[in-house]
Amino acid sequence: MRVVYALTVAVLAAVPFAGTVALADEALYLTPPLYRDQARALQQTRNLSDLTTTPQPVAASKPMIASRTVRIVADAAANRAD
Repeated sequence: MRVVYALTVAVLAAVPFAGTVALADEALYLTPPLYRDQARALQQTRNLSDLTTTPQPVAASKPMIASRTVRIVADAAANRAD
């Protein structure tokens, strides 16, 4: 039952795309010309320094100092069965 339902949904989803297949001699534009014109205008108005990254100074972190107290997590003598 699920297989029939899945095939039906797949066929119905593919129907709108069946008539819109691009032929080999057709031009296919993925980006509209309007956006290309806007990008060219933006490249001319922006400085190159706006597009580059500059290193920012960062404060050095303090070194971690290990604690000097010794902690006993488990005692081998207490856990050993005689």
